[in-house]
Amino acid sequence: RPYDLILMDIQMPKMNGYEATRRLRRHGLRGPIVALTAHAMVGDREKCLAAGCDDYIAKPILVTRLRDVLTSYLGQKAVSADQMSDSERAAKSVDFTKNGHSDANMAMTCATRGQ
Repeated sequence: RPYDLILMDIQMPKMNGYEATRRLRRHGLRGPIVALTAHAMVGDREKCLAAGCDDYIAKPILVTRLRDVLTSYLGQKAVSADQMSDSERAAKSVDFTKNGHSDANMAMTCATRGQ
């Protein structure tokens, strides 16, 4: 099953989020990609959008901003954490550090799992 949305960290050690996003788009991913970055300078948002991201959230992340962005892309699928049980929350979490993937493969795995 394809993912509903990808939160893309822009600063990853082996491949940055700009390149990972470009690759995902080249491989046909059409779903929303939201950049998460500590870069909050003039032009950084535009750089994320130019790479193929649909939206941009600067760190530190405000919960209200994250909720607004998730709701705008996911609508009814955006369920607040307090409405989920611990087992539901765990089932929706992915810990890539246990999978042995490189950062580039993390993004690709996240985007294509189940397709």
